[in-house]
Amino acid sequence: MATGSLEATIQTMMQELKGEIKGLKEDLIKQIGSLRTDVESFATEIKQVQKDVKEVRAEMGNAVDKIAGAEERINQLEEGEVTINNALKHLLREHKKINQSLEYQEQKSRQFNARIFQVIEGIEQQDMVGFVKSILVEQLKIPADTFHICAAHRSLAKKPTGEDAAPRSIVVRFLSWNTREKVVKTAWAKKDITAGGKRIYFDRDLPEKVQKERRRYAPLRLQLKEKKIKSFIIHPAKLKVFEEEGSFIIYNTPEDAETQLRAKGLISTEPCVGAHRGKHGTLRKEGAQSAPFQRSGGDEETLETLLEDAMRGL
Repeated sequence: MATGSLEATIQTMMQELKGEIKGLKEDLIKQIGSLRTDVESFATEIKQVQKDVKEVRAEMGNAVDKIAGAEERINQLEEGEVTINNALKHLLREHKKINQSLEYQEQKSRQFNARIFQVIEGIEQQDMVGFVKSILVEQLKIPADTFHICAAHRSLAKKPTGEDAAPRSIVVRFLSWNTREKVVKTAWAKKDITAGGKRIYFDRDLPEKVQKERRRYAPLRLQLKEKKIKSFIIHPAKLKVFEEEGSFIIYNTPEDAETQLRAKGLISTEPCVGAHRGKHGTLRKEGAQSAPFQRSGGDEETLETLLEDAMRGL
C-alpha cells in the first residue's frame, strides 16, 4: 500500500513537473520569438542608422570638397587683392604725379595772365584789347609803351543771362610776368577803378585749384559783410579778417576760418564752408569766374578722394 501510494504521488509530481516544464517551454518560446522580433527590429534600425551614417559621410565629403573649393577661391581672392592693392598704390602715385604736373603746367600757362572782374558784358564793343589798354593807360596811368597785351578775352564760362547775373571775367595775357605784376599791384593800390560807372577789380589769373579754395570762403565773407566786417582773400587762398581797432587775423583754410569765426559769434551756427561746392557759387557775385581751360573738377576730386580712402584702408 505504501509503495502504491508513493508511486501515485511520484506520478502526480511527474505530471505536474511536465506541465510546468511545458509551460516554461512555451513561455521561453514566446520570449525567444519576442526577442527575435526585437533583434530583427534592432537590426533594421541599425541598417537605417548605417544608411544615415553613410549619407552623412557623403554629405560631409561634399561639404569638405566645398570648403576646399571655398578656401581655394579665398586664396585666389587674397592674391588678387594684393595685386589690386599694389596696382592701386601705383595708380595713386601716378595720379599724384600727373596731377602735380598738370597743376605746374596750369600755373606756368597762367603766369603772364591777369583777370578783371565785374566788367559789364558787351562794354568792350568787339575790341577787348583796346578796351583793356584804355583802362590801363587812363585809369592806372601806366604808359602805353611800357606794356604789351598779347591777348584779351572773356572767360570761357557760359554767357550770363538776366539782369542780376554776374558778368564773366576778362582774361588778359601780357608779354611778361613783370608786366602782369605791375598792372595787378598798381590796380590794387589805386582801388577805385571803374568801367561803365561800375567798380571793377584786378587779380592774378590763379590756378583752378586755388580758385576753388578761394570760392569756399564765399559764404563766410557774405556773412561778415552783412555785419560790416571787412575781409580779404590774400595769396594764395587765405582769409584776412579785420577785427576791432584795426587788428586782423589770417585764416589758412576755410574750415579753420569757419570754426574760429563761429566760436567768436561772427557767423551763424549752420555749416556753410562744406556745403558751398557750386562751380561758380555765391562768390561769383563778387567776380569769381571759372578758369578758361577748367578741367572736370568734380570727377577729379572724386577719383582722388576714392584713391586716398582706399589707400588708408590698405
